[in-house]
Amino acid sequence: MKKKCFLFILIIFLSIFCSIQNIYAENAKAVEDIQTYLFAVPEGGWSSAKLHIRYYEYCSNANGYMIMNRRRKWISAKLLYATERPKVTFGNVEHSNGKVFSSWDCLSVMYDPTQWDYSELYENTEKVSYKRPGNFEGKFYYTISCYGGIPLYYIENVRLAFSFK
Repeated sequence: MKKKCFLFILIIFLSIFCSIQNIYAENAKAVEDIQTYLFAVPEGGWSSAKLHIRYYEYCSNANGYMIMNRRRKWISAKLLYATERPKVTFGNVEHSNGKVFSSWDCLSVMYDPTQWDYSELYENTEKVSYKRPGNFEGKFYYTISCYGGIPLYYIENVRLAFSFK
């Protein structure tokens, strides 16, 4: 009876330990950028948008492969305008091998309302594998536009380069 109880407790302990190890085995790589965009609005003054753009990839190693488990895209914005409000549109994330991630879940996010007007965070949990060693690049595309503004829009991206041995 003691042996069975000991084995049962040992199995529970090992399963908890292994699940904790998996959580901490995941690595994250990120790129952040802060950009300001200006739009001249004829007979409407100026509109501007200050954006804090973040792109994350979460990965782990397994059997000679780099497993990309999930990715996140996050933009916080401060908008200043007289007549026309700038609009931020999230694009997809694309890896350099042509893989496009277009299905995203919106997540809750906390931000400083004294610094930003709003913040949006999205996550994609599609897993992809890349043979090691290797290199690839991920790009997160976004658009900032202003109706009637000059220019009408900017199409931008942030890039995250990976090199794994």
